[in-house]
Amino acid sequence: MFLCLLMPSLSMVFAQNDKNLTKIEIGDLSKICKTFPYVKLGEFVVDFEHMVFDQNLYRNNYKYFVILRDERDDPSFIKTNNFLMNFSKSDLPIELLRAGFAMDDYVYISKKKSVSVDNSKIIYNLHIGRQSYGPYDGIERVLPDGFVYKNKGVYTYVRYDNQLIAVNNYSILDQAEYEGDFVQCSINDKLLKFYPKEKVKYFKCYDGHYYILYNDKAMNNTLLIVDGVGYELDGVVNSLNLKFSHNGEHWIAAGRDYVMVDGVYVKRLSDVIKYVDINNNGDYMYVVDGKGFSEKVYLNEKVVVDVVEVESLTVDDNQVFNYIFKNENGFFYGLDNHARDFNENINNYYYPAFNDDNHDFVVKSPDGKHRLEYNNTSPYIIIDGNKIESVTTPHYMVWNNKEHCFMWNVLENFKLIVYKYQVK
Repeated sequence: MFLCLLMPSLSMVFAQNDKNLTKIEIGDLSKICKTFPYVKLGEFVVDFEHMVFDQNLYRNNYKYFVILRDERDDPSFIKTNNFLMNFSKSDLPIELLRAGFAMDDYVYISKKKSVSVDNSKIIYNLHIGRQSYGPYDGIERVLPDGFVYKNKGVYTYVRYDNQLIAVNNYSILDQAEYEGDFVQCSINDKLLKFYPKEKVKYFKCYDGHYYILYNDKAMNNTLLIVDGVGYELDGVVNSLNLKFSHNGEHWIAAGRDYVMVDGVYVKRLSDVIKYVDINNNGDYMYVVDGKGFSEKVYLNEKVVVDVVEVESLTVDDNQVFNYIFKNENGFFYGLDNHARDFNENINNYYYPAFNDDNHDFVVKSPDGKHRLEYNNTSPYIIIDGNKIESVTTPHYMVWNNKEHCFMWNVLENFKLIVYKYQVK
């Protein structure tokens, strides 16, 4: 990700004499910033559909939040219409997650040292807007409908809208010390027992599922043991990407160039496997790594998308695969074998790590008659073929069907600005 020092330019100004263009000031940062604010692209978010009463402006105003960062790239402030949050420098740096993905608000994880006897322990809290969840020993996944946290070795899924329902223990692995004197497993109905000369690599779930990688100096291969069943792997394998389904009934493992599902090789290839996951039904997904737009996403044996670059892959609590990818046509959010166009509504599917200077963003009206496009490196926004000079790079651009106009938000000097462009 890159930082943008958002400052006005005398050579790039909006054509204010365009009667179709309306400029609306929705906020001011001058009282909290001594210098021009550092704001990353996408971290100034406006809810273009909903208004709130703004006590600072004393009128109904678009709901917004903006994240200001210091020179080290650490978040310093989060400002909403009537609320300012200042992050204490004494705390550990916060981890900013998705904006406009999990919910239509800012999402971050705060970390603090425990005040208990164990001062080395870190406790975590998840924050979505002004709602906080925690403290936890760890936060594993943040999903659209809920999140997975860890306490005392147990991983639990919680919904945002109701923490009392849809709570499940997930089979998520942690590395642990193997305490046994020997390793035992069954291979082809034969019971084998090994007395390791060195410590084995052991990973376990709280619910009892586990896997072991065992290799000693006398072996020219590696033994993978999953829940008591052994599988021989070629060569010395020091690490695997292995995941259990949420209910622990299925598992998927990937080495450098192969994929195993429930102990059966389903894919052997010369490329590296980037991500894997599997759901409670035994359906699996994996991503073949590559440089540039050369990655492929498989759902079972079928290629779902290719010629892409994939950012993430996980399974939500409805057992649906969630992944985010980009290709030469833009950014997309995938659910199983369906992909939604990121460009149609940037606010809904924005992913901060995906900022790209050279990417062309396109927003269209539902009937396809009107089109807005811009590039982060261009001083122009183009609407239906008309060039409009811009002060700074837009953070989000959407089509407002009710008002029949394009809308976008920018930071000009210390001012938070919304623009409307009424099409004919």
